[in-house]
Order: sequence, then C-alpha cells, then structure tokens
Amino acid sequence: MPRTVPRRTDHHNPPHRGRTPRRPHPPSTRPPTSSGTPSRALYQHTQTVAQPRHPLRQDRHHLPSSAPPRSPPHLDHADAKGTAQLQGPWRRGGAEVSGRGTTVMRVTGFNADQRWSESMPAAYEQYLVPVVFRPFAEDLTAKAAALHPRRIPELAAGTGVLTSNLLATAPSAEVTATDLNEAMVAVGSARAPGAVWRQADAQRLPFPDGGFDLVVCQFGVMFFPDRVAAFTEARRVLASGGRFLFNTWGPLGTHAFEVALQAGLERAFPVDPPRFFPTVPHGYADPAVVVADLAAAGFTVEEEQELTLQGRAASTADLATGYLTGTPVRATLEERGDGPAVRATVIEEMTARLGPGPVTAPMTAYVFRAAA
Repeated sequence: MPRTVPRRTDHHNPPHRGRTPRRPHPPSTRPPTSSGTPSRALYQHTQTVAQPRHPLRQDRHHLPSSAPPRSPPHLDHADAKGTAQLQGPWRRGGAEVSGRGTTVMRVTGFNADQRWSESMPAAYEQYLVPVVFRPFAEDLTAKAAALHPRRIPELAAGTGVLTSNLLATAPSAEVTATDLNEAMVAVGSARAPGAVWRQADAQRLPFPDGGFDLVVCQFGVMFFPDRVAAFTEARRVLASGGRFLFNTWGPLGTHAFEVALQAGLERAFPVDPPRFFPTVPHGYADPAVVVADLAAAGFTVEEEQELTLQGRAASTADLATGYLTGTPVRATLEERGDGPAVRATVIEEMTARLGPGPVTAPMTAYVFRAAA
C-alpha cells in the first residue's frame, strides 16, 4: 500500500477567551517516521544555536511549502557545534534553504556530510564519474532512447554524465538538465552545452503541466528531502502516458568501492565516523519503499530491475581522492582536521581490500520505469 506522507501540523494553541493566547511552540524536530518519510516541519529559522548530532536520515528535510522560494545557500564553513555560515548553493536535488551573505541560519538536524561546495564538482567529475557513474549512465541512456522521447527534463543532473549520453544517443530530443546546486550546473553546462541547463528544485519544478514525455534522473532521488513531493512534480510535468526513468543505489554492501571507503573512514574515525554513504546514497535501497512512493505520487511502475555493473579505476588512491574531495564527506573531514593523515588511512584500508589498482569491482543499483 502507498505510505502516507506526514503533513505539517499546526503547533499553535487554540485561542483562549479572556486572556492573551500562548506563544506557539517551535517547529517539531522529530526524526523521520518509521516508513522513512521525513517530517515536513524540520527546518526552523533562528539565530545561532548548536546543532544536535542526529543520524543523516534526519537531514533529508525541506522547508514548509508555505516558505517563499529563495536562493539556496552554500555553507562556507561551520563551527564545531554545527552553526553554519550560509552562502550560495548546497544540496544536489532537494529543497532550498534560505540565506544570503553572512546570514547565520540554524537548520535543525543538518550535518556537514550533506554539503556540496563549489570546489567539489571538479573532483567528482575527474575521479568518480568515469568509474562509478558512467557505466550506469550508459544503461539508463539505452533505456531512455528505446522510448523515443522528444522532450526530456533531467533531475539532479550533476555534472552531466547522463546528459551527455542522452544528447549523443537521442540527438533529436530536447534535453533540459536541472540541478539545485549552482556549482554542478556550471560544470555540467560546460560539459554538455547541447542541453538547456537550469538551476531548479526537483520538488518545485519551473515547468508547465504535461510538457514532457520522459523525466530522467540518475542517482539523484536519494537526495530529495520529500521524495513523494518530487515524484508528484515529475508526474505533473509529464504528458499522459509519459515515463519517469531513474536509478538508485542498492545497499552499501553491494557496492565494493564504497564498502572499502566506509571501512577506511571508520578506521580513521573509530568514534563517530562519517555516515554519509550508508545513510544518503545507500539510504533509499528498499525497492518496495521506492515503489510505494511512486504509487503515492500517482505513478504505475512498469519495470523494476536490479542491475550490477563493474566499475574500473586506474588506481585505488585516485578513487579515494575522488570520494574524499568530490563528495560532501569533504566538508566533514575539513571540519575535523588532519586531512592528510585521514586520506593516508583511507587509502591504506581501501588498498588492503581492493589492491593498488587497476581495480575492478561490482556496484549494484535498482532501475525503475514508471508511467504517468
């Protein structure tokens, strides 16, 4: 059965006759429900306060729908307690968080692991795209081309590996690539200039109803704070009978590169290791949950496939460099310090498990095709 998406509750007390009503309670900071769907009232805008350390699954939340859209911030730095200076963009494909200049904003449950700074896309593109993402982009492109699409929006397009493949394989299609992160859009638009590039929130797409016949997304849905909301938007912009085609990673244990990486991080940080990879990229790894979310958004699932492909890296050291400098783990390592020693430990552990390279290892994902 489709799961119920929690709705934001009113925390205001009812009025009382004869006396001034009590002040409203602050928004709830409760963690996600047992179904994995986050509470919609997580973020609160206050001044500098300390951040509680919650699991990363609590970080995938977004502003209440009543909040006005603003430019997404880039978290330039954060102190040891988690108070962040917000500037520019952050997040791959999820909701926006307001903040400009040197505004200090509190985001309850935020963790540095989920930041994307402007310097990450280059390392991501150089070290990770060829090894980890291109094999799956080729598969998704072949599936998309078989549908003979004419107009395609891509969600959470990143640096454009899928975009480039779509342009080459389906040259007659109009491709509009979107990503919430402005730095990713900048790199992607240079890499795949044949597409129209737009900075956009997958939960509030800037497109009219029924304007496309295929929506695609490669390894982006895991980052959406409210997946049912994002899926509902994808269905809204699709014409009747249009398709939604995307993939998501399987459990961490089915991705040999990232098993070795996480082991290295846990060795470098025996207490409180970064948990970005188990809880975000590999945190949406139950196909039954994905299918339920699609059904809740009004889709009919036509195909669900478990797909294992081989990743090939020239060296384990390069692969580790990509993960440590081209993903949100980088911000965590910079905050905790001693980066060279951490990098050496991670490379040593990954090499012990994978060899120095060239190295080939299996990676598993799930691929879904749903009809509007």
